[in-house]
Amino acid sequence: MKRFRKALVILLALAMVMSLFAGCNGNSGNNNGGSPNNGGEPNSNGGEGGIAGKSITLITSDKSYEGQADAYEAAVQAFNEATGANMNITFQGKWTDLIQTLQAAKISGEKYDMTSVGSGNLHQSIAKSGLVMDITEIVEPLKDRFVGDSLSHHTIGGHVFGIPHGTVSTMGVFYNKTMLDELGFTLENGYTYEDLKTICEAVKSQKGITPIIHDGASSWWWPSWFFFTYAQESGNKSEAELEKILRGERSWVEDDIIAAFDDIKMFFDDGLIGAESLETDTEAAAANFVQQNAAFYFCTATNYVKFKGADFEIGYVAYPVLVDGATPQSSGGADEALNILTLGNPDNLDVCAAALEYFTRPEVAAPMFEPTQNFGYSIVGVDGHKTPISDAAFELFTDYTIMYLDWYWAAEHNDAVIAAIQGLTTGEYDGQSAAQYVQDAYDATVSQDDYTYEWWNTWTEDDWAAVAPAYVPAINAG
Repeated sequence: MKRFRKALVILLALAMVMSLFAGCNGNSGNNNGGSPNNGGEPNSNGGEGGIAGKSITLITSDKSYEGQADAYEAAVQAFNEATGANMNITFQGKWTDLIQTLQAAKISGEKYDMTSVGSGNLHQSIAKSGLVMDITEIVEPLKDRFVGDSLSHHTIGGHVFGIPHGTVSTMGVFYNKTMLDELGFTLENGYTYEDLKTICEAVKSQKGITPIIHDGASSWWWPSWFFFTYAQESGNKSEAELEKILRGERSWVEDDIIAAFDDIKMFFDDGLIGAESLETDTEAAAANFVQQNAAFYFCTATNYVKFKGADFEIGYVAYPVLVDGATPQSSGGADEALNILTLGNPDNLDVCAAALEYFTRPEVAAPMFEPTQNFGYSIVGVDGHKTPISDAAFELFTDYTIMYLDWYWAAEHNDAVIAAIQGLTTGEYDGQSAAQYVQDAYDATVSQDDYTYEWWNTWTEDDWAAVAPAYVPAINAG
């Protein structure tokens, strides 16, 4: 097995090195003042002697998809062979483990040059803790390499703290099309809550199963209900209105928020989704859907890989229309980023910049992403994994997806939203009391923790200097 793994790494690395010479021969020079780049090698000459012989470390979390760690190692090896640099990659536990490792390294003085973190973690803790560099100027030549507005998902207060590198995600509704056809129903985008309720009543009466299932045991899922209901109740202005709330310009206890919470309660009160979903994790929810114990599965489009082998036809649509005149919007984003850390050696900035350019080349990124078998990726030119629902999912991502709202608020707010929504499902809260619960939690973060949403506006010159690059390496994006 070890021999096979080593051989796979070598083959992938060789393929990547060959792709460099095939794909970049048109780069006759560096528009940013660097030296010519005639061999397709990463070109970043902000330092004195180029990047050959320099060593950097990339630390990231363990990769959960088979073969993905091997693909990352192959890409690193190919980068080293093409440039003469020496990048080492370290895989360090889960996302939360990685955050703790970086925070501990900051205290101890341990050196890491680059990392790859999730956008939610970037927004909620990593950026404001000063762990990642403001790379706004560095990545300017690369800005056209990213799908849609995915670069904005790693931009905070107008400053770029990471570049999208990996899957993109969106949330929607999978359904058993074979079952609905049998029951005489057709589902298309633009369907209403009443349409869904009618279908669910038929599912319950004729099939004897719970119509809708979701990942109730996964805490991250619960706020998703609010994402899509508030999108409509806010008149499709949920991101802007939420920012007002987080700045203290509005209250959580207002009519549109209360209505959004009441909408969530409606799904449970009307029996469209049952109490069994409260303790169902992702694997169990996917299994229930495959076993046809539920007709609908509310989840991220990336979950398709877990039930793509089902022996019935699967459909995929956006959420139902809850408010007349509103557009159903899903939440999602560019899930992962590559970041330059403030923990590294400033002399290595040119190597880090070259790595950002190299790893965002589509021919290099594609093998790194492929093991996820996702419907879409954040790098232009890297095609998503083709499935019966991939085109619909990517269309939903590009045209009807807003950034996950929990990437805006603090972790304490997220805990409060989860508790409030779970209270709605059990009857403990109605929309008014749920909104008040979240408002109380928000007030506590302000009074006890000095919470400020726009933390970047409170930073001093010294704070910004600590995350500013010592120089801006030249990048030739080709």
